[in-house]
Amino acid sequence: GIEKGKIIANQETLIKFLKTKFNNATITENDVEFIRNVNDIDKLRNALEAILSAGNKETVLDKLK
Repeated sequence: GIEKGKIIANQETLIKFLKTKFNNATITENDVEFIRNVNDIDKLRNALEAILSAGNKETVLDKLK
């Protein structure tokens, strides 16, 4: 449905932003899989906001836990 579409869009945007900000090579397949397993839209939105000021990928990924 629509909600699942929004979740997938947020997941893909987060992955793209992480790869852009923190260098493609530092974002592992495990990171990508972890993000794709998060189905909480609020956690995904918080992570997207955190990426603006984050100094490392862990700061962003911690928002998804």
